[in-house]
Amino acid sequence: MLFPHLTGQEVLKRRLAAAAEAGTGHAYLFSGAAGSGRHVFAKAYAQMLLCENPGEEGACGQCDACRHFVHGIHPDFKSLELVEKEKNIKVERVRQLCSDLSMQPQIGTRKIYLIDADNLNEQGQNALLKSLEEPPAYVVFILIASGTHKLLPTVLSRLTNLALQRYSNEQLEQILTEAGYLEGDKLNFLIRYANGLPGRALDLAANEQFGKLRQETADFYLSIAANSRLNLLSEGFSFFDERRDSCRLILSIMSSMIRDQLLLASQADESLMVNQDLAQQLKRTVAEHGVESRTHLWRGYDALREADRAFSLNVSFEVLVCQLLLSLRKELANA
Repeated sequence: MLFPHLTGQEVLKRRLAAAAEAGTGHAYLFSGAAGSGRHVFAKAYAQMLLCENPGEEGACGQCDACRHFVHGIHPDFKSLELVEKEKNIKVERVRQLCSDLSMQPQIGTRKIYLIDADNLNEQGQNALLKSLEEPPAYVVFILIASGTHKLLPTVLSRLTNLALQRYSNEQLEQILTEAGYLEGDKLNFLIRYANGLPGRALDLAANEQFGKLRQETADFYLSIAANSRLNLLSEGFSFFDERRDSCRLILSIMSSMIRDQLLLASQADESLMVNQDLAQQLKRTVAEHGVESRTHLWRGYDALREADRAFSLNVSFEVLVCQLLLSLRKELANA
């Protein structure tokens, strides 16, 4: 089986093995949510394509090409990703990459281009399109994206889409334990919170401040409904302002709590809750209004999702946070 050292994604592995056996195509899309392992699998496939002695399990790991790849100095592997202070990958950088295609491989028979497609705007995608349509025979494009929705139909039609699936709890446990995270309750929480995404689980397991941030966020979230507007716009804003680097993680923690409240309001199985240690506090917040609370909770959840999207754009931090806090207060007070 291809890539036996990588846990899960058996369907993807079979598709990649079949592609390798049939003859490598020229353009692939590894699609999946952030933390799904799309980058890990894309690079493993790129290394296999560049390897001098690939086998049934993938790259040999021993040849000069593999050593160059692992150390980030393979001359026939190029990546195009977002750099600091860029909102999107500049079209000039896309054109520079395309101009490199005419240069023959230096040490092998292929050239691999790994591209972060989520950060290509329409102009950048159009600049790449002709190269996708008629690449030199030795060129393979590997694009990475959260899904197909951001890609132009003309671009998408030239790609073989390889979608990554969410991992099972058992697979996440294997990944975390192999990485050395063996604590019982903490491990179980991380597995639930990661929601099938190993990258998220590993990042949080390595984040020594996550436990403290989660508790602070839980305490703050549970106080929102009873807080005054004035207090929210002062102390509530300060809660976010003092943790600017962690704002999107705070929104994620809040979203997990509101999903748990929706489960409780629907009288679903409590074992499905992410924040099982907060079950009693969350129950009290939905007990008074019962089924009627679900509409307000869904609105609160939508407000959190909109805020998360807005954080990735150039919007006023103060306006964004204050609008979110007022929306949450309105909905949670009625939930």
